[in-house]
Amino acid sequence: MRQYISVQDFIPGQRWISSAELQMGLGTVMKVEHRTVTMLFLATGEIRTYAKQTAPLSRVSFVPGDTLLDHNGRGLIVESVSEQDGLLTYTGTDEDGKTVQLEEGRLNNFIQLNRPTERLFSG
Repeated sequence: MRQYISVQDFIPGQRWISSAELQMGLGTVMKVEHRTVTMLFLATGEIRTYAKQTAPLSRVSFVPGDTLLDHNGRGLIVESVSEQDGLLTYTGTDEDGKTVQLEEGRLNNFIQLNRPTERLFSG
C-alpha cells in the first residue's frame, strides 16, 4: 500500500501545485520553517510563502502509464514510481526507447494535469 506525505510534511525539492492558482504550474518546495513553507513557481517566476496548516497546496504524483515531460521537454512514459526521503523518482521509457529515471524536481513546470482529481492529493 502506498502512503502519501501529509500537507504538514513538506520537504525541499518536492513538487506541489496551488489549488487556488493552477495557472502557476508546478511549484517546488524551497524552504520549510516551523510554521511556513516557501514555494518557487518557475512557470510564472513567483515565490510564495504559505502557512503550512492552511496552504492551498496539493502534492503532485503520477502513476504508471502517465506521460511526463522533463525541464527540456523530453517525454517519459512512467513504468514505476519510487520514493526516497520523501522525494519521488519516476522510472520509464523515454522517446528513444531507453529506460531513464526522472526525479520529481526535474518535472516540467508547465505540466498539464488532465485528470486533476487523480493527480493531486493531500493528507
